[in-house]
Amino acid sequence: NVTKDINAKTERDNKVYEKTFKPKPVIITYLLILACIATYFIDFILSGPDVITGETLGVLGVWGANFGPYVKDGQIYRIVSHMFLHLSLVHILCNMYSLFVVGSQIETFLGKAKYIFIYFVSGICGGLLSGLLNANPSVGASGAIFGLMGAMLYFCYHYRTHLGEALKRQILPVIILNLGIGFLS
Repeated sequence: NVTKDINAKTERDNKVYEKTFKPKPVIITYLLILACIATYFIDFILSGPDVITGETLGVLGVWGANFGPYVKDGQIYRIVSHMFLHLSLVHILCNMYSLFVVGSQIETFLGKAKYIFIYFVSGICGGLLSGLLNANPSVGASGAIFGLMGAMLYFCYHYRTHLGEALKRQILPVIILNLGIGFLS
């Protein structure tokens, strides 16, 4: 009976493992990356030099950046729109690389609905926190990406016997890269 129970549990665990790690198509991650890149290029085309400082000013950044006083005045859309805007080519390349690496894994492992939920809740919470603590406008998908990284860390910890090397080789370098960029900017 003990052997029969062990075999039954192993069979159930294997079904869960197969369902979780079976390759699934990645769609949402690619759509988010496409939306961010398209927004970046549209902003780049519409931007022009500031008449006072001479610096390039992104039109969409002005319209959609997360800025606490504007959000408090009712421009709630900024809590979401800032996730699709980026300041520079380096900024968008780093964020989209991170989104590609972490996002495609989370979308595959957790499914599309949970992925979208984690992405937008993390991005909105990051935007709210940034609006409260930061006196300057902010843009970027970093809050959403850090939420995905947190979900990935939890997932890797839960399945650590299966994902130990993937955590070291793929996830931790992306987290270190994002933390470094966050502290440098």
